[in-house]
Amino acid sequence: MNEVSARPLDPRAQRSRQRLHEAMLALVAKKRLDDISITEIVAQAEIGYATFFRHYPDKQSLWNAVTASLLHEINLRVSALIASDDHHAAAIEICRFVDQHKDVYRVMLAGGAANHTRDAMLFDSLAVASSSQDAASIDLPPTLGSHFAVGAIFAILAWWLEGHDDIEPEQIGAYLDRLVFTPLFDF
Repeated sequence: MNEVSARPLDPRAQRSRQRLHEAMLALVAKKRLDDISITEIVAQAEIGYATFFRHYPDKQSLWNAVTASLLHEINLRVSALIASDDHHAAAIEICRFVDQHKDVYRVMLAGGAANHTRDAMLFDSLAVASSSQDAASIDLPPTLGSHFAVGAIFAILAWWLEGHDDIEPEQIGAYLDRLVFTPLFDF
C-alpha cells in the first residue's frame, strides 16, 4: 500500500519525489484529480517528464504515495499525543492538520478515493498502533480499536469537509474527542 521503498533514496531522488508530491498537492488544490495530467505535474514540479517515471509508473501511484505520506504524518503526530494521554490535543491536531490540507483531504475523503483513503488510514494506523507500547492501554485488541477509530474519524472528517468546513478545526476536534477518543481511551 505504501509506495516507499525499503532502501533509502539518494538526496537528489528525495528532492525529486518531494517536488512531485508538492506539485500534486498544488494541482489538486486547483482542479479535479482526474483532470490533472502527468505533463502538468512535471511542469509544476519543474522536473523532466522521464524523471516522473523513474519514481512512479503512473499518476495514481503518485497520488497513492502522497496520500499515504499525509496519513502517516497525521498518525505520527497523533500517536505521540495519545501516548501522553492528551486525547483532546490529539483530536485537535488531526483537525488542524486536515484544515491545512483541506483541498487534498476533500479529494481523499470523497468519491472514488474514499475507499483507498480509508484502507490506507487503517493500514498505517495498524502499523503505528502495533509499534506503540500503549496499545494494550485501551483494553481492546489493537486492531479493533484501530478499525473503530479510523472508521469514526473518517466519517467525522468527511462530514466536516462535505459542507461543514465553516466549523473551526478546534470544534471538530472537540467532536472527535467526545465521540471517538473519550469512549475509546476512557472506557
